[in-house]
Amino acid sequence: MREMEKTPETLSQVNQVLKQMVRVLTLHEDFLNVVLQERELMMFITHSQGGILPLLLKTSENWHKKEEELSKRLPLRVAMLTTILTAKPVSTNQILLLIKELLNLILNVQEDVVLRFAAKRNIAKMPQPTLLDKPVVPWQLTLGCRSADGRRATEIFRYLARSAVWQLIMGRLRPANQQRQPPLQDVQKLVGMGPTDRSHKEAGTSSLQAIPSLGEPSMKAMLGA
Repeated sequence: MREMEKTPETLSQVNQVLKQMVRVLTLHEDFLNVVLQERELMMFITHSQGGILPLLLKTSENWHKKEEELSKRLPLRVAMLTTILTAKPVSTNQILLLIKELLNLILNVQEDVVLRFAAKRNIAKMPQPTLLDKPVVPWQLTLGCRSADGRRATEIFRYLARSAVWQLIMGRLRPANQQRQPPLQDVQKLVGMGPTDRSHKEAGTSSLQAIPSLGEPSMKAMLGA
């Protein structure tokens, strides 16, 4: 293969090609972020005495120790999320109905309702919490959107985001704040391209308001809102 002569003109052409490739990658990532903005949430769980993290760690250890075939087990992500949803009794009947519905939805593993549920830190290597040091562990929750069950679970989780019910496990649930990945930001800087003016949040609008309740009473009515 003949080596390209490095002239100012060819270098300028290469730079233009690189910039076009970065633009394509940026558009692709912005589109993915618009989709994930509706389907992804972050759960923040405080690591403290009597908290739920040791229980989650035990769930993971038991899951890996099981001798039965993988095909007969619940996926680990489903087992972990089920542990959270059943860890503490809920006194509010309306919230309890939603929690039970969520359990029925996510346990239907054939529909791939839960695509991802994983901690962003290694909880197995975390030190014991102290009165002054109670680290918060973020968990990434990504829900499927191809099935009716996945859309319903997404609707419920997003409705319960910012709810006080998560304080029972010393946690918080928030919609994920989607951002461009650091590698893409680094490439943009290398080719002399700053972030575009049009953010991914402006590239699309949420359609969650239009998701049907699948024949169930609306959640606002169930919660008396």
